[in-house]
Amino acid sequence: QLKVFKAIRREAQRVMTRIKIFGEDPVTALEKVASNHPSSKFRDIMLGYTTTLRSGGDVLHYLEIRTRELFEARATEVRGILNRLMSFLEVYIIFGVIVSVVIFVFFVVSAAISAAQALRTPEQLEGFSIDITTPSLYNFFVLPVMGIAIALAIHINQPRNPVGFGETYTVLLTWIPISIAIFVIALAVTGGMDIFMGRLGTQQVKSAVYATSSALIALSVPPALKYRSLLKGHRGLVKATADLLRDISEVRKTGLSPEKCIILVSSRNYRSLTPVVERSAAALSIGFSLEEALRKALKGVKEWFTIASFRFLTDSIIVGGGSPEVIDTLARFTQVLSELEEETRRRMRSQIFLPYFGAILLSSIPIIILYMLLSIANIPIAKLSPLLLVISLGSIVNSYMMGIIAGKASQTTIAAGFLHATILTTVSTIATLATFMYIGI
Repeated sequence: QLKVFKAIRREAQRVMTRIKIFGEDPVTALEKVASNHPSSKFRDIMLGYTTTLRSGGDVLHYLEIRTRELFEARATEVRGILNRLMSFLEVYIIFGVIVSVVIFVFFVVSAAISAAQALRTPEQLEGFSIDITTPSLYNFFVLPVMGIAIALAIHINQPRNPVGFGETYTVLLTWIPISIAIFVIALAVTGGMDIFMGRLGTQQVKSAVYATSSALIALSVPPALKYRSLLKGHRGLVKATADLLRDISEVRKTGLSPEKCIILVSSRNYRSLTPVVERSAAALSIGFSLEEALRKALKGVKEWFTIASFRFLTDSIIVGGGSPEVIDTLARFTQVLSELEEETRRRMRSQIFLPYFGAILLSSIPIIILYMLLSIANIPIAKLSPLLLVISLGSIVNSYMMGIIAGKASQTTIAAGFLHATILTTVSTIATLATFMYIGI
């Protein structure tokens, strides 16, 4: 029954407990629950409400003013969150791409110098081997840990909502063993099984690139498709909700009941929200209560602001009579959220482009520099195949991580990152293979 505000429901249950068990009057019970509450916003609003009740003030005016203040504060908070998310993404791009390219070049130059020193005698070059411990630790431990830390920081700073995408993660878990099987098959088909026997050359490096990218893409495509199917038709839903609430507010001024207003406006076009409005009107027409009708209509909707707006609408009608002023305030707040959503999409679009550019740099620049340095010393690049393997696989794995973080930052959920991860893995693989062709591997 649209039970989306779990925290406030628990507070209401605490108030009811004090009323039923201790015999307190509602105002006293509410005052005692609010007086020691850890949330300053909840405490201030509830204590102000009880004070207004005791003093005989205009309760309706007080609630309207505080509601408007809350909505405006929430809009300001969302803007601040957007700025912080962009800062986190910029920090990750700086350290994950720019600093990584510099460090990779350092690894490459060190390896080339070591190989050049071993060139003094053919016997030394023949038995030359390079230590890849530090590059491996940086690629497969430092960068992923930094990515996880950034994702955690983004998660902590993003607003919470009860709408989840558990189906996406179920699909991900289902495809983990399949992707492992694809990795082994791709490695065998491309002739890379010799890696497990200790033989490593340029052919094995290419095989590992094919196998790793195939496994990561196979792991990400099904969850990405599932996420897209869950959000199908959700674009512009918040703006459509604001338009609906504004129309209901205007029709409500004619004196019609809120239920009749919803039925009347259902003939209008609200874009992606139209099916929800039509289902609501149909349910109301056959006798369902307002809450039950909206609950059935919102089934399958994953847009949190739309669900919350309908919850507010239901409460304002059932508890407060659904005055045009309250519905209009709700419509204006939803309109502000719609504008913020569009602003977020526009500003994040330029930020999301950076990981794609970074994936190409990570996949090509270090390998090209390694090839050029070895060419000057007339050393075949096959002698540094272990380093080539670490750089190639590291760029693919970290491109995948960048995609996950890009989705988390732009859509507030990791489930949105699988599409970006798939595309970035593909871009990184293509850039790596194109670089291999350029250097003659």
